[in-house]
Amino acid sequence: MAQPNNSSKDLRPIFVFDTMRARSHLFFRYLSTSPELKAVYHPILMAAFLGPERWAQHSRNSSARTKELMEDMLPFIGEETYESEQKRFLADVEGARKEGKIAFANEHIFNVLKQPIVHGMNRDPTYSLTALGPNPTYIPDPIFAALRPMILIRHPVPHINSTYRSVIDIGMQIRTGDEDLDILVSHRYFRYLFDMFRAQGRQPVVVDSEDLLWRTGEVTERICEELGVDREGLRETWTPTPEEERPTHPILAPFTITIHASKGIERPEKPDDKDLGRAYEKWVERYGKESADHLKHLVEENMPHYEYLSQFKV
Repeated sequence: MAQPNNSSKDLRPIFVFDTMRARSHLFFRYLSTSPELKAVYHPILMAAFLGPERWAQHSRNSSARTKELMEDMLPFIGEETYESEQKRFLADVEGARKEGKIAFANEHIFNVLKQPIVHGMNRDPTYSLTALGPNPTYIPDPIFAALRPMILIRHPVPHINSTYRSVIDIGMQIRTGDEDLDILVSHRYFRYLFDMFRAQGRQPVVVDSEDLLWRTGEVTERICEELGVDREGLRETWTPTPEEERPTHPILAPFTITIHASKGIERPEKPDDKDLGRAYEKWVERYGKESADHLKHLVEENMPHYEYLSQFKV
């Protein structure tokens, strides 16, 4: 079979730095409908979240969360390491290139940044990053040097509200006061990466997850223009993932069940959910004043980073 002619096509990988509860699965699924892209779904996840080197075991958490991480989750921890996932990622990118396609990958920001950075930045606003070299992530150096970055953000009020509700609903022991929660909702990591890429002469494509639903056409046009992808190849509907292809891991499956069952982009009535005062009242009623105060603090802490990044969104 003749090899595709890629001489005039930009096959540099595209990498989306995203976070949980920011419609990251929907965004990735939507762009993956392009026939020009080869999806590489969460290439670091199994090492960062469910491997022996998982970052959360170094967090400062409550005794309940620590027990969950160090005892309750042990039967579900795999053998994947950052090194083994990097090797697989390199092979996936090379495989996409041989097919004449662009490797299109995504990962939650806290899973892809190196663990000392994740905790160092969270604990110390003056934490120095200058000694960590040109690649602060677990993405293999050759891929990191070539990738075209995208950053997916979400307004802190609905983002923090959704994140906290979801970890409780699925039975995780993360609560206000646990360092893990602060890390899961941080937009500071995004801002750091954004500024770092710009300093390298690489302008990240910033997308607000709200716009994926209510400015779809305009945002899609801009994304395709920035990345050189044909807009006509994208589809807003798709076939649900067959049952046999869905994740079966008991910890991972609850996070992905909705997107694997989805048939496309659905647009409910646009919610009015960005008012911190109203959100705070609901948090007090649902979680108590102490937890509500901490959630409010997290919103106020992350708003400057979100607003900064919003200036550059497509």
